[in-house]
Amino acid sequence: MTQVVLITSGKIIVDQPIEEFNKTSKQKYKVLTEDNNRAMSLLQKEKIPFILKNNFLVIDQKNIFAIQDVLLKNNIHLQEILPLEASFEELVVNILDRERGKEDGR
Repeated sequence: MTQVVLITSGKIIVDQPIEEFNKTSKQKYKVLTEDNNRAMSLLQKEKIPFILKNNFLVIDQKNIFAIQDVLLKNNIHLQEILPLEASFEELVVNILDRERGKEDGR
Protein backbone atom coordinates (compact mmCIF):
# COMPACT_ATOMS: atom_id res chain seq x y z
CA MET A 1 0.00 0.00 0.00
CA THR A 2 1.30 3.45 -0.91
CA GLN A 3 1.39 5.98 1.93
CA VAL A 4 1.40 9.79 1.67
CA VAL A 5 3.50 11.51 4.31
CA LEU A 6 3.88 15.31 4.39
CA ILE A 7 6.34 16.86 6.78
CA THR A 8 6.78 20.58 7.29
CA SER A 9 8.99 22.21 9.89
CA GLY A 10 9.76 18.78 11.32
CA LYS A 11 6.07 18.08 12.00
CA ILE A 12 4.08 15.35 10.24
CA ILE A 13 0.91 16.99 8.91
CA VAL A 14 -0.36 14.12 6.73
CA ASP A 15 0.27 10.39 7.13
CA GLN A 16 -2.31 8.23 5.38
CA PRO A 17 -2.82 5.79 2.53
CA ILE A 18 -2.86 7.43 -0.89
CA GLU A 19 -6.42 6.20 -1.51
CA GLU A 20 -7.60 8.06 1.60
CA PHE A 21 -5.54 11.14 0.73
CA ASN A 22 -7.04 11.26 -2.75
CA LYS A 23 -10.55 11.32 -1.29
CA THR A 24 -9.80 14.80 0.08
CA SER A 25 -9.03 16.05 -3.40
CA LYS A 26 -11.58 18.05 -5.33
CA GLN A 27 -10.04 16.61 -8.50
CA LYS A 28 -12.43 15.67 -11.25
CA TYR A 29 -11.67 13.78 -14.45
CA LYS A 30 -13.12 13.77 -17.94
CA VAL A 31 -13.49 10.19 -19.10
CA LEU A 32 -14.19 9.05 -22.64
CA THR A 33 -14.95 5.41 -23.34
CA GLU A 34 -15.52 3.49 -26.53
CA ASP A 35 -19.20 3.20 -25.53
CA ASN A 36 -20.35 6.02 -23.25
CA ASN A 37 -24.01 4.95 -23.38
CA ARG A 38 -23.23 1.48 -22.06
CA ALA A 39 -20.76 2.94 -19.55
CA MET A 40 -23.38 5.37 -18.24
CA SER A 41 -25.90 2.58 -17.84
CA LEU A 42 -23.41 0.49 -15.85
CA LEU A 43 -22.37 3.42 -13.64
CA GLN A 44 -26.01 4.20 -12.86
CA LYS A 45 -26.62 0.54 -12.01
CA GLU A 46 -23.60 0.60 -9.65
CA LYS A 47 -24.74 3.98 -8.20
CA ILE A 48 -21.46 5.64 -9.13
CA PRO A 49 -22.10 9.37 -9.65
CA PHE A 50 -21.10 11.13 -12.87
CA ILE A 51 -22.30 13.88 -15.15
CA LEU A 52 -22.20 13.96 -18.93
CA LYS A 53 -20.56 17.06 -20.39
CA ASN A 54 -19.50 17.48 -24.04
CA ASN A 55 -19.60 13.70 -24.61
CA PHE A 56 -17.29 13.06 -21.61
CA LEU A 57 -18.23 11.44 -18.33
CA VAL A 58 -17.14 13.80 -15.54
CA ILE A 59 -16.26 11.92 -12.37
CA ASP A 60 -14.75 12.64 -8.94
CA GLN A 61 -11.28 11.33 -8.27
CA LYS A 62 -12.54 9.32 -5.31
CA ASN A 63 -14.57 7.19 -7.77
CA ILE A 64 -11.87 6.68 -10.40
CA PHE A 65 -10.88 3.17 -9.26
CA ALA A 66 -14.50 2.00 -8.95
CA ILE A 67 -15.25 3.27 -12.45
CA GLN A 68 -12.17 1.61 -13.90
CA ASP A 69 -13.19 -1.68 -12.26
CA VAL A 70 -16.74 -1.52 -13.63
CA LEU A 71 -15.55 -0.70 -17.13
CA LEU A 72 -12.84 -3.37 -17.11
CA LYS A 73 -15.21 -6.07 -15.85
CA ASN A 74 -17.63 -5.18 -18.65
CA ASN A 75 -15.01 -5.00 -21.38
CA ILE A 76 -15.45 -1.27 -22.03
CA HIS A 77 -12.17 0.38 -23.00
CA LEU A 78 -11.14 3.83 -21.83
CA GLN A 79 -10.05 6.17 -24.60
CA GLU A 80 -9.15 9.20 -22.47
CA ILE A 81 -8.85 10.23 -18.83
CA LEU A 82 -8.07 13.93 -18.38
CA PRO A 83 -7.84 15.88 -15.12
CA LEU A 84 -10.11 18.92 -14.83
CA GLU A 85 -8.88 20.51 -11.62
CA ALA A 86 -6.08 20.43 -9.08
CA SER A 87 -3.54 17.68 -9.58
CA PHE A 88 -2.12 15.50 -6.84
CA GLU A 89 0.88 17.82 -6.68
CA GLU A 90 -1.33 20.90 -6.40
CA LEU A 91 -3.24 19.27 -3.56
CA VAL A 92 0.02 18.70 -1.68
CA VAL A 93 1.11 22.30 -2.27
CA ASN A 94 -2.28 23.60 -1.06
CA ILE A 95 -2.00 21.58 2.16
CA LEU A 96 1.54 22.83 2.75
CA ASP A 97 0.49 26.43 2.07
CA ARG A 98 -2.38 26.14 4.58
CA GLU A 99 0.01 24.72 7.16
CA ARG A 100 2.53 27.53 6.57
CA GLY A 101 -0.30 30.04 7.01
CA LYS A 102 -1.07 28.54 10.44
CA GLU A 103 2.58 28.86 11.44
CA ASP A 104 2.66 32.49 10.25
CA GLY A 105 -0.52 33.31 12.16
CA ARG A 106 -2.62 33.77 9.03
